[in-house]
Amino acid sequence: MKKNILYIKIAVFTLLFSATAVALALQVGHRQAAVKTLKLHTSKPKKLKYDAALLDTLVRVAAQLDLNAHPLTYVCELMISDGADTATGPIRQRLLLCKNGDDCYYKLDDTETLNAGGFYVYIDHEQKRILLSRQRGIQAPVMGVLNDIKTRMQAENYQLVSSVKGNTRTLTLLNEKHISCKAYGITYNTLTRKITSVNVRLSNPGQPENTLMDKTIGMNFISWPAQASPIKFLSPGDVFTNTAGTIQLTDKYKDYELVNNL
Repeated sequence: MKKNILYIKIAVFTLLFSATAVALALQVGHRQAAVKTLKLHTSKPKKLKYDAALLDTLVRVAAQLDLNAHPLTYVCELMISDGADTATGPIRQRLLLCKNGDDCYYKLDDTETLNAGGFYVYIDHEQKRILLSRQRGIQAPVMGVLNDIKTRMQAENYQLVSSVKGNTRTLTLLNEKHISCKAYGITYNTLTRKITSVNVRLSNPGQPENTLMDKTIGMNFISWPAQASPIKFLSPGDVFTNTAGTIQLTDKYKDYELVNNL
């Protein structure tokens, strides 16, 4: 179970705390340099061209997940499947995330994290443990302009593929020979323009050419609440009181261990 939770936490920081959905696919391999990508190619990759309208649509849809641009709240099911760990099977957990400016709250499995009101509060309900410290800055990278995104996609040799089924469309950045991220797909409703799912397929570091060893991480969006205030879900006052510099947990958490790093 602990290993599963670790996978999920890694997925959360990988998927959710990138500036946008598109940014992940570009950032995963970009800092490793395109040279590494070429190791799986028998010849120098051609400079790919992209449909301008399709690329613009991808950027506009993905902007819904931009942590820098606007208040953001959603509920989704997070699913992880690792081809190298067939004994465990797919992992599924529900996630709620709310971010507004420098304030953020998310709830995953038996854990809650609040980064607002001047405090960082991490609650592990299974371990009955609370970590308290000063509010932390959220470093979300900026996605960049269209030309910059196009240049990165070309450098990583990603194709831009579109498929339509009924009222949904999936836009995918695809490179089956990429050393780290082979595919990044974002699916949205063509009528409402709301994202319905995001899926990433990562190469196995030891066997990047073996597709059966790939790891997939997906987010299936359940709802997009209008609520945009993280402290509405959890506030520092719900967890502790501060009287003349003395921190005490509220009655609700009186049986929890407090790690105070203020």
